[in-house]
Amino acid sequence: MKRVFILMLGAMLATFSGCKDDTEEVIKEVYEKPVWKGSLEKAPENAEAGWAYYNTVDQKSYMFDGKKWNKMSDIDESRTGLIFLGETKETVYEKECTVKSYAVIRGDSLFYDYYKNYYYDNYLYIEKSFSVRADENGVVTPYNEFSEKDFKKSYSEKVYYPTGIVNFNKSYTSYGNLSSLSEYREDGRPLCVVYYDLDGKESSRTDFSYYDNGNKKSEIQISDGKVRYKYLYSEDDRPLCMVHYDLDGKEYWRIDYSYYDNGNKKSEIRINDGKVRDKYLYSEDGVYKAWLNYDFVCSEVWWKEGNSASFMYIVYDHDNKVSKFEYNEEDGDSYYLKYEWSTAGYVFTTYDKNGDIISSKYHYTEEDVVKLIESLRPFKID
Repeated sequence: MKRVFILMLGAMLATFSGCKDDTEEVIKEVYEKPVWKGSLEKAPENAEAGWAYYNTVDQKSYMFDGKKWNKMSDIDESRTGLIFLGETKETVYEKECTVKSYAVIRGDSLFYDYYKNYYYDNYLYIEKSFSVRADENGVVTPYNEFSEKDFKKSYSEKVYYPTGIVNFNKSYTSYGNLSSLSEYREDGRPLCVVYYDLDGKESSRTDFSYYDNGNKKSEIQISDGKVRYKYLYSEDDRPLCMVHYDLDGKEYWRIDYSYYDNGNKKSEIRINDGKVRDKYLYSEDGVYKAWLNYDFVCSEVWWKEGNSASFMYIVYDHDNKVSKFEYNEEDGDSYYLKYEWSTAGYVFTTYDKNGDIISSKYHYTEEDVVKLIESLRPFKID
């Protein structure tokens, strides 16, 4: 079924690339083939090829192929439920293609799915599909009462590279307007993804660029003609920065990344409204990391890789002086509070594993705590 849908998309591209618009011919072909006999408890007698009906007992639709009744409501990779409508020749993008057409009646009996597979030079080139609606007599009627000429419920199209990778993927609304377009490289990586509003005007798009080695270089998201998001990557496939813009096109927030020569992450800096809000710093061996938060008052938190509990916690006041400090000693897979100090009383307390106080030092100054913090940090921070 996947292949069938791909073919349907290809046909759509043909229509919008100078090929003749065969929508009316397709509808005629589909509905001359299935001759609808309504909803019945059993198959009608003296059936002829192309007759179709809805079985009210098992709630399935069937079509007669001249010899037997075929169930139409189940569709899978083996094309169970598909009726082959014939083979024709059509020229698409200046390529003469062999076209194989299929139809299926859904379980509700009123909607028909139609597929066209275009083959060129022995490979699947285009897939096209759309759904149309018929009354209980099998007569095509407009799907939308606001458009007398609107026979399509949905319409999609894919065009393939000879390797089987999708080149273009298009989807259309029931009004026949283009709703989305995706373009891909021959290696399967996206080049652009575009969405359109109900009037067929581009509403949003994402453009991609790549390095010569195939890794992504940039991803730019555009909405209403303005860049909203920008993602940049290094040649070895690591993020360099992420930027979000407001509705006026002004930079709203961004994240910048840096790395050590060995490839490990060195820093991750988050900026909002032009101000640094958060810094994540990492040791060169990747074992330790620190989080510096600058929202209201600055705080500094330290972890060891593989342990979610922090081993050091520091709070700074508005003058960037230490106001609170806690240090947790590692004990197997867990930590226990070892040092504690704050400006409330300036008492420096040391604890054992059981939480009992070992000692308390009074009038322990902020300068003393800073020296201790610098000795306990696994690596120096700016």
